[in-house]
Amino acid sequence: MIKLLKHLTLLIVMASPTVVSASQTPEPYSLMASEIHEFQSELLGANITITVGLPFNYQPDTTNYPMVFHTDGDVMFAMGTEILRLMSFEGNVPPVITVSVSYGDFGSWINARQRDYHPPSTAAESAGAARFLNVLKNEVTPFLRDRYALSESGHVLYGHSSGGLFAMFTAFQEPALFDHVLISSPSVEEEQNWAEDLVERYDGETLPKLFFSIGGEEKETRPLLDKVIAMLRSKSPNQAIAYEAFPGASHMAVISPAYTAGMRYLFATDEKPIP
Repeated sequence: MIKLLKHLTLLIVMASPTVVSASQTPEPYSLMASEIHEFQSELLGANITITVGLPFNYQPDTTNYPMVFHTDGDVMFAMGTEILRLMSFEGNVPPVITVSVSYGDFGSWINARQRDYHPPSTAAESAGAARFLNVLKNEVTPFLRDRYALSESGHVLYGHSSGGLFAMFTAFQEPALFDHVLISSPSVEEEQNWAEDLVERYDGETLPKLFFSIGGEEKETRPLLDKVIAMLRSKSPNQAIAYEAFPGASHMAVISPAYTAGMRYLFATDEKPIP
C-alpha cells in the first residue's frame, strides 16, 4: 500500500502543470545553417528573396556541392532542406546546397506562383514561365555562383503541382540548366495543351534525368499525365525517365514520399544504385 501511494504521488507530481517563464514576444524561428538574401530582380521588376540552405559541415574552400532548387520556396524550402540533410547521413544523396525563391507571405506566394509557373496565356502577367526561367538562369544562378561553392554538375530542379509544370517546362526549354528534374504531380489538368505541346515539339535532344510522380488518388490528373509520359517515352525511348504512382496518396499527401523517392532515383549512380 505504501509503494502504491508513492507511485500515485509520483504520477500526480509528473502530471502537474509546470509554469515556465517565457518572453511575451516569441522570437521567429530560423532554419539552421540557412541564409537569406533580398534580391532586386530586374527581369521581374520586383524584389524576391533567395533562400539558401547549407549542408552540415559546409567546407567551401575544399568542396563544391550540387544545388537543389525548390519552386514554391515559401512552403517547400524548409521541408526539402531538412529531408536532404538527413538523407545525406545515410548516403542516399550527397551533401547539397538547397535554394529557393520565396515571396514572404501567403497572398504574395499564391499570386507569384500563378505569374511564374504558367504559360503566358494563363499567367497572371503575360511573360509567365519563360520569364521566370530567365530569372533563374540569368539572375539567380550567377548570384549563387558568386557566393557559394557550387559544383559544375549534379544540379536538381524540384517542382510540385504548378511548380511541377514549371519544372517540366524547364526540362524541355533549357535541358542543360539542370542535370536532374523532379516533377511531382504537375497540374497538367490546368495546362493540358501546354504540357502536351512541350512533348510534341521535343526534337529528341538529350533531356535531364527525369522523375515524374503522381498520387494514386489524383483521379483527374493521372490519366492526363499517363498520356504525357507515354508520348515522351515513344519519342525518346532511351531517355532516363522514372514515373511512379503512390497508392492512396492525394495531391498534397504525395509530396513527401514523391520527394524522397525522386531524390533517391535522381542521385543514384552505377556505383551507388537506389537502396
